Amino acid sequence: MYNIIKRQYNSIIQEVIRINEEVQRELNLLVQKICETVSSVQKI
Repeated sequence: MYNIIKRQYNSIIQEVIRINEEVQRELNLLVQKICETVSSVQKI
């Protein structure tokens, strides 16, 4: 019983980590876009 719960817990953790990495990438792209936009606005 304990092993089954532990396995499920581990797979959930793996999933969360994977989702976090994707979100992190998206956020990085977003921040990059914002920075580009701000710098282009400042030039005007």
